[in-house]
Amino acid sequence: MSFDLIKSFNFLKAPGDRFSARITNTGRKVLKISTDHGKFKASKVQYSNGTTVETYTRKR
Repeated sequence: MSFDLIKSFNFLKAPGDRFSARITNTGRKVLKISTDHGKFKASKVQYSNGTTVETYTRKR
């Protein structure tokens, strides 16, 4: 999995920022980032067949 998602954000700088990465039993690679007390969230999932999905959410 590419680390472009990690490089493009300035995270783990303030209290409440979260970062998690895991590999599921089915082989999916999941990366999640939450900053600004949950006001901004990003995730990237790479499925075992190679398909990659990136999701970005910002609360106003």
